[in-house]
Amino acid sequence: MASPGNNATGSDMVPTLDLLALVRPILKRWLLVSVCVFVCLGAAVAYLTKTTHFYRAVAVLEVAPLKKGVVKSEDHLAEESRNLESMNTLVARLTGPELMGRIADQFVLGSQPDPALTPPPGTENPREHVAETLEKWISTELQRGTHLINLAVYHPDRERAKQLAQVVIDEFQALSDEQRIAEAEAERAKLQERAANMKLQLEDTERRLQDAKKGLGVDFVAGKMEMEDEGVNAIRKELYSVRAQRMLVQPKAQKLMDSIRETGAVSPEAAATIPEISNRLDVGNLNQELATKEAAFQQLTTRYGPKHPEYIRARNALNAVRERVDSLLIAAGTSVITEYESAKSTEERLEEALRNEQSASISRREAAIPVVKLQQDAESQNAIYQEVLVQLNELQMATQIQQKLIGIRSEPTVSTDTVKPKKKLALAVGAFLGMALGCGIALLLQLLDRTYETGGDVEEDLGIPTLGGIPKDRSAALTKGKGLPELVPNGKAAEAYRTIKTSLCMPERYGSEAKLILVTSPCGNEGKSTCALDLGMTFARHGEKTLVIEANFHNPVLQKSIGSKASSSGLFELLAGRAELAECISAEIAPNLSILHAGNGDASSPDFLSQQIVQTLIYDASTYFDRIILDTPALDQSSDALALIRHMQAVVLVLRKDKTTRDDIQRALTRVRMAGPHLFLGTVVNFSKDTPLQASSRQFENATGLVLPATLNLHLPERQTAPRLVEQPSPKMAHSKDDGPLFS
Repeated sequence: MASPGNNATGSDMVPTLDLLALVRPILKRWLLVSVCVFVCLGAAVAYLTKTTHFYRAVAVLEVAPLKKGVVKSEDHLAEESRNLESMNTLVARLTGPELMGRIADQFVLGSQPDPALTPPPGTENPREHVAETLEKWISTELQRGTHLINLAVYHPDRERAKQLAQVVIDEFQALSDEQRIAEAEAERAKLQERAANMKLQLEDTERRLQDAKKGLGVDFVAGKMEMEDEGVNAIRKELYSVRAQRMLVQPKAQKLMDSIRETGAVSPEAAATIPEISNRLDVGNLNQELATKEAAFQQLTTRYGPKHPEYIRARNALNAVRERVDSLLIAAGTSVITEYESAKSTEERLEEALRNEQSASISRREAAIPVVKLQQDAESQNAIYQEVLVQLNELQMATQIQQKLIGIRSEPTVSTDTVKPKKKLALAVGAFLGMALGCGIALLLQLLDRTYETGGDVEEDLGIPTLGGIPKDRSAALTKGKGLPELVPNGKAAEAYRTIKTSLCMPERYGSEAKLILVTSPCGNEGKSTCALDLGMTFARHGEKTLVIEANFHNPVLQKSIGSKASSSGLFELLAGRAELAECISAEIAPNLSILHAGNGDASSPDFLSQQIVQTLIYDASTYFDRIILDTPALDQSSDALALIRHMQAVVLVLRKDKTTRDDIQRALTRVRMAGPHLFLGTVVNFSKDTPLQASSRQFENATGLVLPATLNLHLPERQTAPRLVEQPSPKMAHSKDDGPLFS
């Protein structure tokens, strides 16, 4: 069968938070969580009991703004109250050491000391000790955007809390006024000293200014320096004009001078390339005349030879015109060169004049700079001196105004009940911490716990199908000397065993109905014997002849449990050849239920279970019984279970809630699969919290089927109706080489 994970859709693959998985370990260990909560609540109650309880006196103070027109320096107390930084400074002074010391002198160390603030005997500095205590009992808060300060004073005594708040307000007002007056006097002294120094500096600067003016002349005016720059500007303007003319003529003159360097004179061809020369009227007329002469000469060359008089006369006339054109072009080129050299000479002369004029102007300016600087210094010092005088006058006016800096907006009021410590908050924090501590420990224990509670946990972790979960039920318990378990039909345990029976009787899942069932467990004391007997009773109640074989010589319990109904001989005597099969089976212990107990063997008995005779026994018994259930020792106690697995069709691995660990199960699975890799393997969880309906649903959805091999050593016949084993021995009981002692 396909595993459950193969049917998951894409949305199922999205990881989700399993809240139930987090809540389950907490609910499981609710007692631990409750103890942690009660312990933390007890600690909170102890804290509330031992902590001093305080009343709170609340008042609102107001910082009075300055009157308009009064200007103060940034060091004055009243000016500081105009911004947030100065307001924070005032708030800090409310709990500062100076104010706390004054309050300690008046309220604590005076004629009526406060018992709550009395320093311990032997204190070296009582005043400092009381001031530190008061600093803890007084808190302040600034109301942003306003000039209001919230004052809160805490005290164990209600009346003294109000008195202490009033003393804090009075002392703060007095301290603020004293500081305001002291700072005003200090500021006035600073301003007076500053004014005297500024006056001396101003007088000295004016004297030096007059001396500097006399050195330059009595008619010196600061603005004259700007007037002297007009001559420099005129020369610079003329220079720029000449330079522009020179730069315009320079390319043409440069081309003509290049021709002079090449030929020794101005080249007519070079002059003709200059547009200003070639476009002249006289040059154009001569060029037109030259073209006419050349056309006429071309006509004569077709009619006359070079020695003909007409030919010679026309050639001379053409050469004369050409000479005139060249002469005109040379004269025009020479004039361009002359114009360039004239402009260049004029430019050099003007540059020299500009340099001379600039040098003279710089000299005059350098001589006037000290005078101008002195004049500016005098004006600046005079403005500052006048500003200081104004500030000194305004400060003197402000000191004459009797204005309280700190006012009272709200008188001190005391709470009717204590406010410290906060009882509800302490209890809530204690309960929360206890809950968090308990839940954390529970989750940690769950993380460290490698056992399982339900079959679903086994399936999710190891992928082993769970046949069912058996709840804790006294009616299903196996008790020595009190007979078979009652297994109340309507009880939870009976329903759980019916679920297990249904899982083992599904041939469409296993390939064939599980007739031979082995019950074992990874470790001892997990309830496998009880499970095997109760499972046999369940099959018997459904009309199936069932034989329960106790193949456990280490810890046999069935003989003592069924009491007087048990036969005197058991499996040990049968395998040892001391008794017949019919003598060993306790038949009809209950309707359709027979039991073959372990007998009188023990852990040191010979290894009979691994012999071939066991297969013969199982084969012979299967002809009389519909179901054969073997109860074997735990896998960690003996190898008997592994020796019997190869004769079985199904193995039921019994686990116990909160006892069987994951490592135990993995070791058991490894051994079982090595001994019988083709057998169906299912688990049963003892004392499980699974309801029978949950276990049954998991059966049909998640369990994997049995795959039997094509050839099996043991070929079991179909079910047949047989007489009682005690009345009609099996016809297959014959003497053989290996089983002589058993059937003799």
